[in-house]
Amino acid sequence: MNDRFVALLSLTVPQHLMEHGMGYPPDVVGETVAAQVIEQVRADGLAYYPSLDYWDDRDGVDPGLLALVQEMSWHAREHAGKELRKAIGTMLPTMRLRSVQSSAYLLPGVRRRQANALFLLGRHYSPQQVRIELDAERPQAWSVDDLEAAATAEFEASLPRRFDRWECLSIKQAD
Repeated sequence: MNDRFVALLSLTVPQHLMEHGMGYPPDVVGETVAAQVIEQVRADGLAYYPSLDYWDDRDGVDPGLLALVQEMSWHAREHAGKELRKAIGTMLPTMRLRSVQSSAYLLPGVRRRQANALFLLGRHYSPQQVRIELDAERPQAWSVDDLEAAATAEFEASLPRRFDRWECLSIKQAD
C-alpha cells in the first residue's frame, strides 16, 4: 500500500519580505507587467493572456521589468520552499518538493473580457506568487479516508503565520 500523498499549494510570500529584500513592491511590479501585457495582447490581437516567458523573445513588455520579475521570483521560490519546510517539516519529515514554480510563468486563468483583468493579472504576474507541489508519507495519525481534511488542517495551522495567502489546490494519494 502506498502511504505517500501529493499536495499542490499556492503560496504568497509576504509583501514586506519581498519589498525589503528586493527594494520593489511585488504587487506594483505585477500590476506594471500586467498593464504592459494587456496593451500588447490587444495590439497583437491575441485571444488570451500568455505566461511571462512568452515575452522573452518578443517586443511589448520591458525586458528590464521581465528581468526584475525573474530575479524576484527566484527569491520568492527560495523563501517559500524554506518556509514551507519550517512550517510543516516536523509533521511531514519525509516531505519532498517536487516542483517550485513562480505563478507568473504559468498560463493565467484570466480571460480578456473580464472586467477586473488588470487586478487579476497583476496578482498572477506578481513575483511573490509561488506554486509548490510536494509529496510526503502520510502520518499514521491521518487516516487514508480523511487525508484531505487532515492535511488541510495541518496547512491551516501552520501556513498563515508564514505566508500572506495560501491555498491548497489539490491533495491526492500518490501513484
